[in-house]
Amino acid sequence: MKTARENAAVNGDKKYQGAPCRKCVGTERYTINAACVACTKRVSQANTDRLRQQLKDAKDRRPPWHDLDAEGGVLCIITKRT
Repeated sequence: MKTARENAAVNGDKKYQGAPCRKCVGTERYTINAACVACTKRVSQANTDRLRQQLKDAKDRRPPWHDLDAEGGVLCIITKRT
C-alpha cells in the first residue's frame, strides 16, 4: 500500500496532506522532502527579514562621507566620478 507522499509523487503533486507537524500541527507537506509547508514558509520569511535588517543596519553604519564627493554630490561607486 502506498503512502500519501508516494501517491503525490506518482501524481506529480508538489504538496500532499500528511502527518501533523510536531511544531505547528499543520498537515500540508512538500512531496520532495516531506517538510511542513507552514514551518518552511515561516523559516524562510524569518531569514528574509533578518537579511533585510542586516542590509539596512550595514547601510546605516556607513560614514556620512561614504557616497559624497568634495562638493557634496553623490559619487558613482564604480568610477568614483559624479
